[in-house]
Formats: sequence, C-alpha cells, structure tokens
Amino acid sequence: MVEDESLDVKDIHRDISQVLTDGDQRAVSATIPQLLKLPADTQQTLLRKLETVAQVEPAVLEPAVPTLEAVLSGGDRSVRLTAVKVLATIAATQPNAVADLSSTLTDALSDDFYYVRGRAAQALGHVAETAPEAVDTTTIIARLLNALSLDRTETRHYVSEALCRISFGDPAPLRTMTSDIAEHLSDEEDLVRYYLTTTLAVVATAEPIYVAAVEPELRDRLDDDVPFVRGRAAETLGLIARADPDAVEEATESLLACREDGQFVATRATFALHQLDESPPEFDEEIGTYETIVTETPSIVEEITSPDSDETSCPQCGQTFGEAHPPMCPGCGRPLI
Repeated sequence: MVEDESLDVKDIHRDISQVLTDGDQRAVSATIPQLLKLPADTQQTLLRKLETVAQVEPAVLEPAVPTLEAVLSGGDRSVRLTAVKVLATIAATQPNAVADLSSTLTDALSDDFYYVRGRAAQALGHVAETAPEAVDTTTIIARLLNALSLDRTETRHYVSEALCRISFGDPAPLRTMTSDIAEHLSDEEDLVRYYLTTTLAVVATAEPIYVAAVEPELRDRLDDDVPFVRGRAAETLGLIARADPDAVEEATESLLACREDGQFVATRATFALHQLDESPPEFDEEIGTYETIVTETPSIVEEITSPDSDETSCPQCGQTFGEAHPPMCPGCGRPLI
C-alpha cells in the first residue's frame, strides 16, 4: 500500500509538471485539483512551479484558482504563503479571475503568518482596483488600517499598496478614514509613505474637504526624504486648497520653498500655490488629476524600490532584500538568520 501511494504521488507530480510545461488551460483545469492529494512538501514544490508560470503566463492558471483557494484555506504556513503569492500574481493581470475569492482572501488578512496577510492584502488590492463591487471594502479597509499599526515592516508595504489600489478603484469608502491613514504618513518605509500619501491624493481628487483635516500631517511630508512623497503631499495640499484655500494657508511658506526642489516636487508645489492665488507661473494642467496620479504610480514605485548596493539575496531562491532583511524569505520560506 505504501508503494502504491508513493507511486500515485509521483504520477500526480509528473502530470501537474507536464501540464504546466504545456500551458494548456483545459489540462490545468483537469489536473491541478490533484494537488490537494499530495503531501505538503510536494505541494510546495509544485506551487513554486505554478508561481513561475503565473509570472510569465498568468491566464493559463485561471482554472487553478479554486484549487489555490482550497490550499490557502488549510495546510502549513509555507504552503499557504506560496498559494497566496500565486493568487496575488494572477490578480495583478487577471483580477477578475480572483474576484470570487475575495471572501477567502479577506479571511486571510487574519492569518497567523504575517507574510500570508501581506500577500492577501496585495491580491485584494488588485481586485478592488478593477472590481470594487466584488470586495467587502468596509471590512478590508478596517483590517488593513489595523495591520498598518500592528504588522511587521516586511508586510506593511503590501498593506499600504492595497489601500492605494482601493482608492484607485473607488476612493469614496476611504473618505472618512483619512485621519487613520494620516497617522501612518511618517512610517519608516519609503514605499509605505508614498502609497499612503498617494491614497490621500486620490481621495482629494474627489472629496478634498475630507482630506483637509489632515493638512498638518501632509505639510510635514513636504520635508520628506523621498521626493515623490514630497511632491505628492504638495499635490494633495493643492487639491485641498482648490476647495478651501484657508485650510492650506499655513503651508504656503513650505510650498514656496518646494518650488526650488526637483521637477516632480516643484511642479506640484506650483500647482498648489496656484490654488492659493500666490501668482506662480502657470502649472501643468495634468497635475492634480486622478488619471495622472494612477498612471504615473507604477513607474514611481519602480524607482523607489530599485535595487541598491546594500541589498542581499536569499541563497535558495534569489529574492533580494535590504540590509535589514526579514527573518524568513517571503519567496521560499527559508530562514535567513
């Protein structure tokens, strides 16, 4: 009996590996559910192959989504992590394929493994950006804001990204949460500060009065170390000023100084000063629009996260980290200390 079980595992492993190599959606649909019959270590090996396929041709894996949901709902944490990473990768380009899993992904925001929580947030953000009606936005926002207070540095950027993508999909649910978001504008992570400032900017394109309450926190970001955060803060202040100039009056001096900054900051400071009637030069009319903020964000994120000389990498899977690396590789689960 043991030999038969061993043979069955090898057969399933071979069959799944083959359909992933072939890239046949119908074969994936028929074969991938057998993954649930395998032991955790074999599941993990095959899930990593699914992750590789998802990065190159995510549409092939759409039929595998129900199986990935089942894996995410049980199993050990390294298997759950790889499953949710595959789902997040699929969601990045095929969000509708993952939309039906929004409830399971929302539950995963409470997973006992922080990396699972982070990747679940990332997947939900992609879904919420494209299909906001498919997610329980109220519950998700509450859990994400809680995670900003409690979760580790290694996952907060996924959480802030999700909030930002929610605003891209529909900023309205975030309009009463601006004070909660602003509490984290001084986060130690550059990317978190950028995503949260951008979230407030998007809300301000539609509901500037709701963002006016956090003018002091935004004004503080005009001195941020990251120019993209400084510029986005200036832009948000300009959006507030367009609705209520008096709410931004105290930022005038700092905004005037920002006009001597680099182009990204200077153009947005000019936009803000125009709203305050400080007689600056004409501003770029694309500044302060929802479309521009959304369109330019991917390239800004890429620049903020571009590798530098201080990075190290996981010896097992090659994923890179900063000098202050996490205790466990989020790519493969290998301990790093």
